[in-house]
Amino acid sequence: YNVQSIAYSPNGAMIAAGSRYDCVRVFTSDGDLVKEIEDTSRHASLEFTPDSKRLIVPSRKAIPGWTGKEGFIREWDIATFKNPVNYLESNQVWISNYTLATCAPDGSYYATCGNSAHYPIEIIEPVSGRSLLKLTQSRDRVNSLAISPNSEALATAYNDGTIGYWRLTSTEPGHLEQSGRPQIIEAHQGKVNDIEFASNTHLLTCSTDGKIVCH
Repeated sequence: YNVQSIAYSPNGAMIAAGSRYDCVRVFTSDGDLVKEIEDTSRHASLEFTPDSKRLIVPSRKAIPGWTGKEGFIREWDIATFKNPVNYLESNQVWISNYTLATCAPDGSYYATCGNSAHYPIEIIEPVSGRSLLKLTQSRDRVNSLAISPNSEALATAYNDGTIGYWRLTSTEPGHLEQSGRPQIIEAHQGKVNDIEFASNTHLLTCSTDGKIVCH
């Protein structure tokens, strides 16, 4: 059971753990197994929604007649674990390869991307699945994705030692825009493994160069 990612629900009741190309297991905070979800994705990320009612899981599925698999985002209701909602399904091989997903703290959108910067960062509206915004990337492999506490900024960590930073604005409900040009910051001498917002104005990164840096 090669654990790739974990998530802790905001209400402190649940823990989720995703293994590589195997399954996702959900436990109570006391360690009791609640559900094992069969899923063949890399599970580079898992995240509970701010209300602790749903679990966001990057997933993959086989396409009949093809040897490749399509990536998409699956949302599970953790009260029932029935009838999951799938987002960004194209039913075409390699059209999408979503491996990372995160939820805005205010619950207004999900952000997701593949592990390659060839794929844009896709921002979608929960429930409807409507695409709100696509952010084009031009860097290396994506290792981590984070959203600021006020839901107004997004950051990415790359293999080439850089991080990306986007400001987002919303002039009305259900509408999201990129504000200005993205910033690319030379952050480390090695690949950036993870990135998190420490506040709305500060980022934390860690790298294979052995350093943790506050930006």
